Amino acid sequence: MLKIGYYLSLYIAIDELSYVTNFALRGDQNISLWYVENDKVKLVHYWELERVTGLKGHERSFDSLEHAKEFINELLKEYELCLDDMVEVWGEPLLDTSCNYHSLDEYPQLSYHSILHLFSALLMDSDVFFDNNVLALAVDAGPDMVVDREKDSKSYYSGCYVEKGKVKDIFSICSPGPMWAASKHTLGLREGTLMALETATKCQLNDAQFQKGACDEMISANNVKNDIYDFKKVVDQKFANGEYHDFDDRFTEEENKISMFMKEIDKRSLEIIDNEIQKCIEKNNIDSCNTYFAITGGYGLNCPANSYFMDKYKFKGYVAPPCINDGGLSLGIALYVFYKKMGRFDFKLKNAYWGDTDYVSKGDLLEKYNKFIINISEFTPEQVAEDIEKEPIVWFQGAAEIGPRALGHRSIIASAFSVEAKVKLNEIKKRQWWRPVAPIILEDKVEEWFENAYATPYMLHTFTIRAEKKESVPAIVHLNDTCRVQTLNREQDEMLYDVIREVEKKSGVPIICNTSLNDKGEPIINTVDEAINFILRKKINIAYINQYRVKFSNFELFTKEDVEERKLQRFFSFTKEDLEERMKVINPYGIPRDQLAVYLFSPKLYDRYRLDKKSDIRMIKMLTKIAEREHPTINYGGINTGCS
Repeated sequence: MLKIGYYLSLYIAIDELSYVTNFALRGDQNISLWYVENDKVKLVHYWELERVTGLKGHERSFDSLEHAKEFINELLKEYELCLDDMVEVWGEPLLDTSCNYHSLDEYPQLSYHSILHLFSALLMDSDVFFDNNVLALAVDAGPDMVVDREKDSKSYYSGCYVEKGKVKDIFSICSPGPMWAASKHTLGLREGTLMALETATKCQLNDAQFQKGACDEMISANNVKNDIYDFKKVVDQKFANGEYHDFDDRFTEEENKISMFMKEIDKRSLEIIDNEIQKCIEKNNIDSCNTYFAITGGYGLNCPANSYFMDKYKFKGYVAPPCINDGGLSLGIALYVFYKKMGRFDFKLKNAYWGDTDYVSKGDLLEKYNKFIINISEFTPEQVAEDIEKEPIVWFQGAAEIGPRALGHRSIIASAFSVEAKVKLNEIKKRQWWRPVAPIILEDKVEEWFENAYATPYMLHTFTIRAEKKESVPAIVHLNDTCRVQTLNREQDEMLYDVIREVEKKSGVPIICNTSLNDKGEPIINTVDEAINFILRKKINIAYINQYRVKFSNFELFTKEDVEERKLQRFFSFTKEDLEERMKVINPYGIPRDQLAVYLFSPKLYDRYRLDKKSDIRMIKMLTKIAEREHPTINYGGINTGCS
């Protein structure tokens, strides 16, 4: 058993060279605070660093141990705690107070990163884990090496089958994640945009399928890059030859080609995952109808894929956190520890709302923003329902949701039965016209409105709208008649539940539109000041801020064009000149940037040789050149240098 008290799990990186060069050791960095008492485990707070630093995806390392400690202690101040108050700290070798939690010895053939992904989902509900069967797959682009310095000698991706709390089988798998990472790089579009564009058109090639390299279990996003690039040329040539059908005139030629390209990538992705599921089911004689399922890692954000496998295998249910990508790995770190050190314990993630809160009084709002505020009144569900009939509104309530998707606490919401609402939302967010807008629907109504539907509180599944309902909610229906759905019950969020219930009373539609409260390229908004900055720049008339209805005007008086500075942005504020000076100090012999990347991402080099030691420089130069020749396609200095 663990001692009663506070515990901290960290998915961060501390490294001066990584900080100065911005070579990413870990992306989507995050920190979790826990309280343990006997067999009870409580998540106290979850910090996604991007929310407080403003660095989208927060890939930047801390430059020193002192830098990290100061930052973490600033976060813990909210609870009148500091690092010294923690019983144990896990996840970053320079801060660890205990090192007996690692999976490195228990599963030496599998990457540590992958194991964390598995446990971030497996133990979302301890009763499900200990009293049921669960099959989980960790599917992403690749692992990091902060803890696991031997990752390149292991299988990058893993799966796990659990029977009533006992790990019966844990095994390596293949992952389509590298194909998606390479597609993102080749096409210059984010994964979400690629997924949306794939299904937006019916246009597809007559005969083509991407297969090369995709089943190499040691593959990285960079190894498959050339295969993806070559396949893009194949698609372009087939398009030029007219070897396609159902061209969509609403889209450009390039958008049609990308849609065709991604259909083939997605098809191959499903085949890879399907093969892994079938192998595990046959090997372990699994009854899928009595087994829960999860896909963790970045690929778990592929809602159509999640729904496809749930529908095909009729799994009993789906278990996964809202922060299913690397943003959830401090969750996985802690849950693995609790499993290893406590045996059976009691934990359930009942909702997604574990981020920062920012309660501001009516008086403070009026004092700070008086010239922009017409009036402030109390929240009523009836008034919200009336407001969203007219236009989109900002909805800022309570603790922020965790994960990459807005789930109703940092959102822009609007009417689902207004096409104009979708148009306006995409204008506000500076998105393409064809990007879908997600619905929030009352959980007890989801089967009535969608085919083969079930509860999906974290927006991880896609369902087809029932034909007779389609015309009622044009704002939330994608071009292929599907919707990326979030379900909601009253226990999860009483205020928003009552709003949607009121909308249903007025219209017969238990659904509203929901999109994230942030500008293009900006992390989801975290504080009231950030929200009001957004409201005034975007000229949004109505906002609900922590139970207050706030009506804004006089937008022309607001002259600020930039987003609001984040709460802890100062910890990562630096100039180009500052970084150049730091580089001279840590790299006094002027090793070129490309060789620095090879050096940093080669543990056998980095852990043995020093940049400031003249006698080591010759070896560094020679060995990095050898590594470059052996792996000419690896972009060591890019985003995908070890982070999924």
